[in-house]
Amino acid sequence: MDSDRQHDPADIRRLFEPMQAGVAAVCGVRAARQDSRVRRWSSQIANGFASWMTGDRVVDAGCTFRLMRKTALAELPVFNGLHRFLPTLLRIQGFKVVEIQINHRNRQAGKTKYGINNRMWRGIVDCLAIRWFRQRAIAADRLAPGPNNQE
Repeated sequence: MDSDRQHDPADIRRLFEPMQAGVAAVCGVRAARQDSRVRRWSSQIANGFASWMTGDRVVDAGCTFRLMRKTALAELPVFNGLHRFLPTLLRIQGFKVVEIQINHRNRQAGKTKYGINNRMWRGIVDCLAIRWFRQRAIAADRLAPGPNNQE
């Protein structure tokens, strides 16, 4: 959850519903966002660019309202900015990710610390890194012993 209380705690229970066998993560998608038009617009552009660069369609990469399996997270590389690419990295590693709509509310506390200038350049570089990683990664499901992976 975010500390500004824009995420609705009632949605926590909803994250568990799609979490069944074979699903590694459930990620929120902010429905009816209560942000400024500029913030929504810049987020749409960033999500579109990231989807194009990484080859993975994530509806709302900026929404950090997520539920993930610990075993799946253990398969990911750790780097600064990882949170933006968790769904994509999980899919690259062969895991299933589900996205669901969650409630989004007006900011009730604090103020935003992120804007276009302090996220854009780092995000572009990170997209290039994820693109490179996608080309070089060996998915966890290809490493596990099984009928298709016998030595």
